[in-house]
Amino acid sequence: MNLRYEAKHHLLKQVANRCNNFINLPCTISRRVQLRQCYEIMHTNILKPDTVSGKFSKRRTTSFTQTIQIALHDDHRFNYGEFVQCVKWVILDNVKYKIGDSFVFHLVGGEEIPLFAEIKYIVSIGKEWRFIVQCYDTVVFKQNLWCYQVNASDVTILDKNDFLTHKAEDCYHINNLRFVRVPYRLTLVE
Repeated sequence: MNLRYEAKHHLLKQVANRCNNFINLPCTISRRVQLRQCYEIMHTNILKPDTVSGKFSKRRTTSFTQTIQIALHDDHRFNYGEFVQCVKWVILDNVKYKIGDSFVFHLVGGEEIPLFAEIKYIVSIGKEWRFIVQCYDTVVFKQNLWCYQVNASDVTILDKNDFLTHKAEDCYHINNLRFVRVPYRLTLVE
């Protein structure tokens, strides 16, 4: 028996007495806990596709660095105009994006080497969101650290559908080198 089972023991005895089910008690309690979690998730509408963001701040497009201005000019999907609305964080489709977070945005070649993007600015245009990101090329996979060593490459603009992962990856700086930890295998699904 483990500690989590013992923690639920009193509840387990009550459920068994109410249901008159004394066979396979661990299965009964685990199913009941899972169904309760499902009810709580549905009750709070956690899966509802809402957009929540931090405080908006207006910023001139000319106040960005030259490389970001070029990236804004090259993004033909939108006309950014003289001012843009920036935020420090946003939740889109239950995924939280913050300035400074790193995500995988592309896999290269048959070996599926990840390319990473660090969010520098989050920009809102109407109801659309764009991420001004610093791209990082993967140099090598360090097996002793279980991290990818990366180097900065260029600045580009992405939207939420361009990211392959929906969880920010852990980033580390060791001896002026940048490492990104991905604790799972990345593969393209066709």
